[in-house]
Amino acid sequence: MADISAPHLKDFEAIITGPLAAHQAASEIIGGVVKQQVDLVVTAFKKEYDFLIEAAKTAKPADDKVQAMVGPVGELIGKVQALCADTPPRDPLFNHLSAWSESIPALGWVMVDSKAVSYVADMEGAGEFYTSKVLMTFKKSDNFKPHQDWVNSFKAVFADFKAYVKAHHTMKLEWNKGVSGGAKGKAAAAANDDDDDGDAGGNDPLSAFASIITGPVQAYVDASSKVGGEVEKQAKLFLQGFNHELDFLKKAATMAKPADVQSMLGDIGADIGKIAEFAQTVLPKDPMINHVTAIAESVGVLGWVALDSGAVSYIGDMEGAADFYLS
Repeated sequence: MADISAPHLKDFEAIITGPLAAHQAASEIIGGVVKQQVDLVVTAFKKEYDFLIEAAKTAKPADDKVQAMVGPVGELIGKVQALCADTPPRDPLFNHLSAWSESIPALGWVMVDSKAVSYVADMEGAGEFYTSKVLMTFKKSDNFKPHQDWVNSFKAVFADFKAYVKAHHTMKLEWNKGVSGGAKGKAAAAANDDDDDGDAGGNDPLSAFASIITGPVQAYVDASSKVGGEVEKQAKLFLQGFNHELDFLKKAATMAKPADVQSMLGDIGADIGKIAEFAQTVLPKDPMINHVTAIAESVGVLGWVALDSGAVSYIGDMEGAADFYLS
């Protein structure tokens, strides 16, 4: 029997009882077909949990046996997508349904042979096109908040989902994983979230953060330099903000938490303020307004270091604030 207290099982269960339960609650507020669909999503995650328990007990069987084991998950994926297919595109809740219809195949990560984290992220990205449309549709509505909460909780599910796969399975599902030891905990997963498969340039957190700067952040700066103008100027400040955050993390790694953490965050706060100002200096009719506003709305992500809890969800919220303008 698999030990249900094993970290790789408990952490998946924590997705169901944590962010997914919160998303289900947000769906109940909206009601109707949204609630119906998310109830199916929750059941699908629970069936995947059952599958993971079985996979923990045995070496990987023949492909036809694997297919039979994941069959209940596949059936629920089909039901989630069928609800969307049966809903007219003009229905005000169509984008909610499309978000899960496009992203629910993420549960199929257990069948991929490599880059499982990237696979989950790709499925999330397919859904985010529609979550952005949800925000755009209801942004000027008096009833905006329930839909905003729904989108944010959707993102929180995938933040923890990606962190889970990265922490416990890395490239692909590990069969016969055992009943104890070896698996990284949820905190380790959160520290490495939103990164590509692998160790992000090093096994320690400082190396991982530095590789974010030299990798995707630098790539963003290079792309911004091709656009030029205010976009390029803002990107250079964005890079500066990340470098200041790395300096802070290096200091934090050498000491216990002080009483006045805010005094250590001065440079980062100043960078955030300068970056946000770009959205105020560019005219609304300027074709670059959405570029600079996306960064201005999301640069607060650097403030995760000041939080006592929920850092991954906070980062997801900041990313969601930018998605509206990126769309």
